[in-house]
Amino acid sequence: MKVILLFITCFSLIPILHTYLFYPLICFILSKYRKANFETYNFTDELPFVSFIMPLHNEEKVLQEKIKSLNELNYPTDKIKWFIGSDASTDKTNEILKQVSAHHNVYFIDVRTGKPGMVNFLVNKAFEYKAQGSGHILLFTDASVMLHPDCLFMLIKFFKGQKIGLVDANMVNKGVTNANISFAESKYVSLEVKLKHWESILNQKMIGPFGGCFALRSNYFTPIPDNFLVDDFFLCMEVFKKNGNAINSLEAISYESVSQEITEEFRRKSRIAAGNLQNKHYFDDFLKGPLLKIAFFIYSHKVFRWYVPAFVAILLISITGLSFIQPKPFLYILVSLILTIFGIPFVESILSKLKIVISPIKSLNYFIRMNFALLKGFIDYYKGIKSNVWQPTKRY
Repeated sequence: MKVILLFITCFSLIPILHTYLFYPLICFILSKYRKANFETYNFTDELPFVSFIMPLHNEEKVLQEKIKSLNELNYPTDKIKWFIGSDASTDKTNEILKQVSAHHNVYFIDVRTGKPGMVNFLVNKAFEYKAQGSGHILLFTDASVMLHPDCLFMLIKFFKGQKIGLVDANMVNKGVTNANISFAESKYVSLEVKLKHWESILNQKMIGPFGGCFALRSNYFTPIPDNFLVDDFFLCMEVFKKNGNAINSLEAISYESVSQEITEEFRRKSRIAAGNLQNKHYFDDFLKGPLLKIAFFIYSHKVFRWYVPAFVAILLISITGLSFIQPKPFLYILVSLILTIFGIPFVESILSKLKIVISPIKSLNYFIRMNFALLKGFIDYYKGIKSNVWQPTKRY
């Protein structure tokens, strides 16, 4: 029995360590010995046409700044067209959009559709304006994400390489402070950007873009299935299915205010977790393909991470069993795990009320709570996704 429990303990511990330690370390080391060699456009070249795809719902607080950001992009204006859809907005979003509707394609929907449905609608409108093809790029962007003036060109320049299907931006967080979760969230995002860049250098198979700003070659677009919650990972996986590549551009800088409230980030991470499981099951047959080269990267970067709450639960059960068979040292390990998982959030809540900031505890609290969000996403997925209608995350 002891041998079996030790095997189960290792079985649950190894994927956790691989996801958060071994895999990033492998990517970092190998990327240092591989030279990034991408074919790129110069600004004087004949650049592709770009359709901006931007679904909105109640974005009055950021929309004017977003429009200003898009107007200041360093890219030929005759090569750009905006396709913006207001998904039954009830604030001043529609009034603001009417100011740009004379020059761009703006659509007002009266009944909530959900982000993936709005994306499909807007992309179809873009294809009516400009035919689907390798010289037509779709830029997917959220209202809350502001683009550096050079961001668009720094995304588009990589599409000179015909196998490049998707290019992701470098997301930089604003409004970071130690007083709330923003520091931990910003640190997580910056580490994700680095990991995606290392993947880009290794084999041009970056595993999933940030949904707030990424570019997709239009002939790689596949309509997002009904009721899907996460569209960006779906579109990236479809690029891989069509034998295309996906990379991250560190030079393509975009900015987004980071979440300040743990409840908002918990809700967002839960939705993403449920949506990721949708994608996992949708692409199961593809991932089981014989000798699929990118399966190692997909499982290492994404899939194992989604199952961390399950691995932790198995780990707790196996160590509990071992603590009955051999109380020392497994009992100490069990107590330490339980105190960490349930004690850290409790301690952090007390420190927050006292306005005391201890960065390691705050970061560990964020990590634990986000894994509880993954667990909730699991439960929501298996209960059944009834609607993909979303509420934008509060970042201001």
